[in-house]
Amino acid sequence: MVASFSAFFDWAAKRPKTVTRGFARGQAMTIIIPALAVLIGGMALCADFSVTLHEWMVLRKAADAAALAGATYLLPATSGTSTLPAITLSGSCDFGSQAENVACTYAMQNFAQISDISAIEDPAPDYSGSTPTIEVVLQRTTVPVLFLRLLSSMSNYTVGAMAVAAAPTAASAINNGLFPAGMPADPNGGALTYGESFQLTGSYSPGNWGWLNIPAGSSGGSSASTAPQGTDSGSSNLANNIEYGCTCTASVGQWFNTETGINSGPVETAMATLGVGSTLTPLPLTLTGNEPQLVTVPVVDWSTASGGSGAVQILGFAEIWLASYTKTSSTELLTVQFVQYVSKIATAGGAANNYGANAPAQLVE
Repeated sequence: MVASFSAFFDWAAKRPKTVTRGFARGQAMTIIIPALAVLIGGMALCADFSVTLHEWMVLRKAADAAALAGATYLLPATSGTSTLPAITLSGSCDFGSQAENVACTYAMQNFAQISDISAIEDPAPDYSGSTPTIEVVLQRTTVPVLFLRLLSSMSNYTVGAMAVAAAPTAASAINNGLFPAGMPADPNGGALTYGESFQLTGSYSPGNWGWLNIPAGSSGGSSASTAPQGTDSGSSNLANNIEYGCTCTASVGQWFNTETGINSGPVETAMATLGVGSTLTPLPLTLTGNEPQLVTVPVVDWSTASGGSGAVQILGFAEIWLASYTKTSSTELLTVQFVQYVSKIATAGGAANNYGANAPAQLVE
């Protein structure tokens, strides 16, 4: 009897275990197989999304670069001299304007293909404003489907990017690098043309030869009485500002004090550092924007400088080419040429008066 109960209990203990294991295996497979399908699909979607995102970023950067380059070339060249550096246009680009062909070339230099270019339009359609604009639309229809091809009939994705840029506008603010000389609004008695020569320095009032006293780390004053006063107002500060440009901020409407007297020795040394001497070095036919003789100067109203001192107000900014510098014991002659160009140190644009210095093109969309 004992043996029978023992056999029964052994059978009962073993029976459920066998059934339970079989049941567990079946249930696990019904969960694991769909989960694997979801996991693999998710991984495929993420992988394809990463590839598509990369392709979109390439087109986004290409569109931005193309629009900015094209908008920069909306700045007109005059007098037969190139205002901006010459560019070798791609032979694949055949649009109606130089700005559009520059944009096309820059798009291709930034890893876009000619087949990606959906449209380049100057001016940009459906964009209001008085500043000239250009629009670049890129679309790539051949982004391959890598993993989801196994789960669907898709073979390619389509990605696109669009950018609109506005042309350079008259500089209204400068941050560091300003050349410390005040240019009159009409140095030759009228509007200047590209390449026209004039004397930047001269006897603007007794004791004033055109130089400005711009202390290091300063910004222009809101009135003549608040124009910055430096502890170093001598020739060493002037020479340093000539050689390196001032460490200052200046905006249209602000005031700076004049630098009085003739400081021909330090000025001559600083000019020589820039490659400017008594021998005339004329404006080259094309510019790169990196020449040390190409500088940004404030255009000022000299009528407020009385006697050997006084402050002058900034009316705008100009780009000039430093052609030659000569001195005697009583005069300084700095011969310059007028240039229309994009200033590397302009931080804001849109000034009411354009004296030749322009803030860089800006993305507006």
